[in-house]
Amino acid sequence: MLHTRQKPYPCPHSEYRSTQLSHLKKHVASAHTGVFPHNYDLCGKGFHAPGRLRDHAQKKHQETRGSDEPSSQENAP
Repeated sequence: MLHTRQKPYPCPHSEYRSTQLSHLKKHVASAHTGVFPHNYDLCGKGFHAPGRLRDHAQKKHQETRGSDEPSSQENAP
């Protein structure tokens, strides 16, 4: 189904549709759960993906933290 433009996996919470079930699962987790498993220890801001955390650290905290990579900490339930 990847090359047919069909999107057989609809989101139950929005109008989003996907060609792959794994993409739908990522969408639901990031857009509808409110869970942010990657937290920046310097400011406490949470992100869905480690790349977003890294981007935030580089753009917002580069001078404060220096060249250190941000740590990704899992939220405790």
